[in-house]
Amino acid sequence: MLATSRWVRWAAPILVVVLAAALRLWNLGTPHSLVFDETFYVKDAWTLFINGYESTWPNDADALFAGGQTGVFTTDPSFVVHPPLGKWLIALGMAATGPASSWGWRISTALIGILAVVLLMLIARRLFGSLTLATIAGFLFAIDGHAIVMSRVALLDNSLMFFALLGFGAILLDRPWHARRLGAWLDQRRAAGLNPHWAPPSGGVRG
Repeated sequence: MLATSRWVRWAAPILVVVLAAALRLWNLGTPHSLVFDETFYVKDAWTLFINGYESTWPNDADALFAGGQTGVFTTDPSFVVHPPLGKWLIALGMAATGPASSWGWRISTALIGILAVVLLMLIARRLFGSLTLATIAGFLFAIDGHAIVMSRVALLDNSLMFFALLGFGAILLDRPWHARRLGAWLDQRRAAGLNPHWAPPSGGVRG
């Protein structure tokens, strides 16, 4: 009975994740062309994976790349304006499926978008202490049009969003850890007969 109750409680968050996955993965390879800034990030990701650095392409490379001619890049470095982590993540999907697959260009971004829904629900659960509110937050994120679009194109925005959200989650996890450490320190000062309200001249720093 307890196991059934637990399953019922977690059924809604699981369904939210399934919904997020369906909206982000369905027909992911369409269109089979480099759209918007994919022209930079997909090609940069592939040369980063092959050459170890972002390399230049001929002027008509987008059509050639979409047509399966993915090796027409040069060994000359290209002008780089973004950190490489997001492009490495895009490259992993391309390496797994082949660079000619538009599904492969975008799968890493889509998976990051799905994981972000899970992460948001975990953060909301810790913030509000409510599985219901966490599920609502995840549902709203799962169906958000902008979040869906950014999870279906091989851009860097989703990676940036995910790691920023992960950092916020880390701060939430740090709060009770800090409170325990601070409490133990105050107990030690009281046990030693010292003023537990003493703070260093800086006023005390948390972080």
